[in-house]
Amino acid sequence: MKLTRLKLLRLRRGLTCAEVARKLGYQRTYLSAIENGSVRAGEALRKTLAHFFACGEHELFDESGYARPE
Repeated sequence: MKLTRLKLLRLRRGLTCAEVARKLGYQRTYLSAIENGSVRAGEALRKTLAHFFACGEHELFDESGYARPE
């Protein structure tokens, strides 16, 4: 299991991937792939996740849009 800052932040808040996906209107499998760094997040999703977790995009994602490793 690849631990990224995004996934760690979600876990620290006691949320499941399914809960976050449902609240933001995305498929759980898509959000999981983003979290694990296997899929690049688009600009809109990066902004949405940064707002949801109250942090900067650069804290969660690299310059290419992949989730930053922890």
